[in-house]
Amino acid sequence: MADPDAAAGAATVGRLRLWHTAGVLATLPVAASSQPGFSFANLLILAVAVAVLYPVQKKIREVASRRRRERWAREDREAEEALRRRDGNGTAGPGPDAF
Repeated sequence: MADPDAAAGAATVGRLRLWHTAGVLATLPVAASSQPGFSFANLLILAVAVAVLYPVQKKIREVASRRRRERWAREDREAEEALRRRDGNGTAGPGPDAF
């Protein structure tokens, strides 16, 4: 014989009928429309984030630029010293008249 709950369309374990979710679905547009697109609290949060992150980013860029310039200067000094050592030892190779 058929089960009266199954014949009536009752929800079984793990299975919901459309009319059981209607109350939840009806509240979704209401909840979404109650949030404003602009608020002063969000503007304040943005201002605080910019006030903190911009100086940090600027400091990181300054440090990186300073270190890069120092590295380039050091590499230039090392290259010039290597050229002087090579030229001073007479290992510069044949000159332009050495054919």
